[in-house]
Amino acid sequence: MGLSDDGRLLCRFGTVLQFLFSVSSTLIFFEVPALALPLSGHARIELLPEMPATGIDDAEAINYKYFDPPTLEFLIPERGPAGGGTTVHIHGLKFKDTRHLSCKLRNIHVQAAFISEREIVCLTPSCTLGNVAVDISLNRRDFSGRYAEFKYLL
Repeated sequence: MGLSDDGRLLCRFGTVLQFLFSVSSTLIFFEVPALALPLSGHARIELLPEMPATGIDDAEAINYKYFDPPTLEFLIPERGPAGGGTTVHIHGLKFKDTRHLSCKLRNIHVQAAFISEREIVCLTPSCTLGNVAVDISLNRRDFSGRYAEFKYLL
């Protein structure tokens, strides 16, 4: 992409202008702005040179996809052995088939399998006895914030 190291780049995220920060010649970061309702949709990201010396010939663009946040409703089963290995069907709303679809049990992240927009499946990891909070994510970073409990037994 030919980014300069001066950190003076702009990004148009849909209709919102954001500053980009150059970390290296191949890595940048910026804050993704909130999207007005409805949440689902795409935004075109354009890298805009603020000055001619940025190293970007013309506006370069990539697409970013917004999703409605998923909602976790209930688990089947709600308990299993502390050694792990229980297949848990997680039911809810607005699940998407993303490559980073995941479940979090306590603080352990595991890959999820997409079944439908209302069901995903996770395999429980081993854990200590007791109740643990279960949450879901479409990207392994942002979780639904709505928990269900899974109980680890002997």
